[in-house]
Amino acid sequence: MFQAFSASSTYVRKDGDFITGGTGYIGSDLVNISGLSTNMSFGILDDVEYWYKHLPVDGLLGLYLCLSENNIASAVEQIVGELERPVFTFGSEKSVYCEDNSGYVPLLNDGLPDDPDSFTYRFYLKSAFANAEDSVKIDLVAMLSPDSDYIYCDLDFQNILINATGAVHNSTTCNYHVDCSAIYLSKVTLNIGENGNTSVVMTGADYINMM
Repeated sequence: MFQAFSASSTYVRKDGDFITGGTGYIGSDLVNISGLSTNMSFGILDDVEYWYKHLPVDGLLGLYLCLSENNIASAVEQIVGELERPVFTFGSEKSVYCEDNSGYVPLLNDGLPDDPDSFTYRFYLKSAFANAEDSVKIDLVAMLSPDSDYIYCDLDFQNILINATGAVHNSTTCNYHVDCSAIYLSKVTLNIGENGNTSVVMTGADYINMM
């Protein structure tokens, strides 16, 4: 939820109710993200959906590529016109979360709001490998959901993750369990883009969910 709107001299309450992620109303203000400024419309929630109530956050920055249920463009779409390059990251490119060896491939989203997968980011995944002996050719479009911590993949790619981490299936929890040290190791490389010439190197910390 957002608070202290009276502190902004440029905030404007707009007509209409907001119903995505809860119930509330619509506002607009001049928003600055890492030096990029634009007038942005957003939802202000009086009541959030139950799965957000336990999260210690004041608001959500919309990174979806589709419209909200109120036909309001996401934050990333509203600020994309201010970008120097077609790349949007959170934090510094040289921070622990985004190293300076990052690459770029175009998204494959068609942008249609009636597409059931329009909330995901889609890109071409050519192949993946953990080492020279353990690799798999994929040649499929991969989908990432901005608000999910699950990884959906075919069995060949799943086996790469299992072998890289030394994961052992636990029949009681129905999950794969790994040694805690796996988050610092267990590198897996994804070759993305239709030519497969852009590599993304993930460590265990990028894809292992600690429970």
